[in-house]
Amino acid sequence: MKFSPTEVEETNERFLVISIENLEKGSEPLVIELEGEAERPVCHFELAPSNYREKKKPELDVSYNIIEFESLGTKIKNVKKFYVVNPTAVGYEFEWKKIEEERIPAGANI
Repeated sequence: MKFSPTEVEETNERFLVISIENLEKGSEPLVIELEGEAERPVCHFELAPSNYREKKKPELDVSYNIIEFESLGTKIKNVKKFYVVNPTAVGYEFEWKKIEEERIPAGANI
């Protein structure tokens, strides 16, 4: 059996209830608990491709996406725009949080 929910929800647990004909009277139906991961991500960031990893940090974990900023001078405002796509049927909010240095993987430059 394959259980692949398409929407992201708080919990992706379901119960499969199976009724089998010709069983003894009063027999309880078979109940199987299912849990699966959604096919869609919770949120998708449309980021420009970067070859930073190949050029400078090949040891950097591939599970990290890289956003490159270029700045000329000091006291200059730098802005990087990108789209965040909500592929679900439910609205949500998100916020950026700084990762504490002790949790940053070795070799990462921030």
